[in-house]
Amino acid sequence: MERALVPLANYGITLDKLKQGPVRNPVAPDVPWQDGVLKLPAVNLNFIPS
Repeated sequence: MERALVPLANYGITLDKLKQGPVRNPVAPDVPWQDGVLKLPAVNLNFIPS
C-alpha cells in the first residue's frame, strides 16, 4: 500500500493521513458545479406534435 502512495507523497498525502479520513485527490480537476449550480446556456425548446 505504501508503494502505491509514493507518487502522492509530493502532495503531503501519507498512509497515516488517509487513516485519519478522506483526502481530496490533488491532481483531480475541480468540479465545475461544486457550488451546486450547473451553469448552462439558456435554451428554449419548442416541441411540435407530429
